[in-house]
Amino acid sequence: MDERNVYGHLEARVRRVVADRVGVDAEQLVPDLLLADELALDSLDVTEVVLDLESAFRIRIPDRHVRKLRTFGDVLRAVRVLVAQRAQSAEAGDTVPPPALVRVEVRGDER
Repeated sequence: MDERNVYGHLEARVRRVVADRVGVDAEQLVPDLLLADELALDSLDVTEVVLDLESAFRIRIPDRHVRKLRTFGDVLRAVRVLVAQRAQSAEAGDTVPPPALVRVEVRGDER
């Protein structure tokens, strides 16, 4: 599989993960789509998207990257870079532990 096919497959998978989380059609997710303004995602929504991506791709997206996610294109670039880094580490024989995932559910007052 050549590099374009790999990135095309990766992009389609990222698109599916994000679309499933935010409840939009995958076709709506174009690179310049603004997460906050056009998808109305707040910081909690972005955190949930990030957790889904970390789980789907077995990567860890550092907070410094999360703070820079403004568009869907930013999300794609971050995942591409981190997946490539993970692959290079694997080729070099480094073992990268999977991310630790914790899901917290906040409920209303249940007195």
